[in-house]
Amino acid sequence: MKYFRGYFILFFILILSCATRNITINNIKVHFKSLANDFAAVDMSLYDNNKFEIKTATIELHGNKEYITKLQGNWAVLDSNYILTIDKLLEEQLIEYLFGGWENEESGFEILSEKEVQFPIDKEFLIINNVMCQRQ
Repeated sequence: MKYFRGYFILFFILILSCATRNITINNIKVHFKSLANDFAAVDMSLYDNNKFEIKTATIELHGNKEYITKLQGNWAVLDSNYILTIDKLLEEQLIEYLFGGWENEESGFEILSEKEVQFPIDKEFLIINNVMCQRQ
């Protein structure tokens, strides 16, 4: 009986802590996903808490290893553009590779600095990591 009372108190404390805990769920505000291709899978999400995440994974071909990249940072709106500010880059030229592989007008992005890019709010297609991505 002693043990039962102890478990009951522990269970009550657990329920109480879960009920009072402030859990924030970030909804996706803008989402782009790669179209079918033989090169890479790309997923970019801008969340309603002004954070963003870009995940890319190259597809293994001819014995090459899969290469996974994950970028995170903050986004803001200026005029009619989304501005992405990347938290940190592992390689210096990564921003050029991910956002500037094509002519900047065709990719949809404009590189502002070594950690910032922008794209128009109403853009339906973007090229990320040389892969066409469509707004979802």
